[in-house]
Formats: sequence, structure tokens, C-alpha cells
Amino acid sequence: MRTAYKSGRRGGHAGGHLREPFVEWAETGEFPAEVTHNGRPLDIESLTGLLWCCSDVMPSGTCAALDMPAGSTYAQGARKVRGQLSR
Repeated sequence: MRTAYKSGRRGGHAGGHLREPFVEWAETGEFPAEVTHNGRPLDIESLTGLLWCCSDVMPSGTCAALDMPAGSTYAQGARKVRGQLSR
């Protein structure tokens, strides 16, 4: 599923409606029900695509849950998760 999110290729800010479900999934292992963007439902693969260039820093608990250094960005987290999903 593709959705329209234009943060720019050099990074940018993704809204909380995208960051919060990623945090919940990373910290609990459960993807929240009814996550949508532009009226379309999202799964974890679509969500990581929307966060691909997000330069916002993840919370320290999320970094720890993903076994990443504190101060990692959502883009870094999304890329790590996407790599694990494709295995």
C-alpha cells in the first residue's frame, strides 16, 4: 500500500499520528488498531515507509526497545524495522 507523504529526501518532521503508532509497536510488539493516514489504513510496513525520512528523535524507551542508541531518529528506526520485516 502506498500513501502520499512528502517529507523531502533530506529529512523532515512526521506527525504524531505516524510517530505514536510506531512507538507503540516498537515498545509493545503490537500494532495499534485503526492506524490511518489520509483516510487509508496502515500496516507496519506502510508506516515505516512514511517514517523513512523522519528526522525527529525517537524516545529513549523506543530506542532501547529497538536496540538502538539513544538519540536515534525515526528514519533510522524505520529502516531497521523494515530490514527485519523483509527477512
